Amino acid sequence: LRDKIYYCDGSFRDIYVLETNIDDNKKWAEFVNNVYKINWFNGLTQRYERQIDFGVVRGYLNKEHDLCSRASIF
Repeated sequence: LRDKIYYCDGSFRDIYVLETNIDDNKKWAEFVNNVYKINWFNGLTQRYERQIDFGVVRGYLNKEHDLCSRASIF
């Protein structure tokens, strides 16, 4: 995964994975939280954090709020 998708070349990646559900997204967040260094901007707190808070992501996916979050994965 690191060599094929998240390789370092100085550019930003927008990765879209279609036909997934919230459980798939949670598994991905848990995986990158455990394997990679993360710099995640929490749209609710307006702060950067070291791990993705999936509760915030779930709230966005369930349309409980419209505050975007973003992650940099190293």
